[in-house]
Amino acid sequence: MAQLGEEATLASLRQSFGFFENFECAREFVGDKSHAQEFRYRVGDAAFNGMDSIRLDAAGKVSDLVVLVRPVSDIMKRGEEAAR
Repeated sequence: MAQLGEEATLASLRQSFGFFENFECAREFVGDKSHAQEFRYRVGDAAFNGMDSIRLDAAGKVSDLVVLVRPVSDIMKRGEEAAR
């Protein structure tokens, strides 16, 4: 789901980091106006990995942030558990 604005994005990130275990940045890719970060973390017995893609505007502020996480099977399982 898209988050608009700094406060909504920060709230979403704070909530996510509340249940991540062993979060680590595996690699970073840095460009003039775009950055990417590969990461790994655990939630319970499930291991996840993903990528953040970040674009900056002319003022150097984040204009676009896309977060990709896998495997989808464990994401769905965690979502079902959270809904209970």
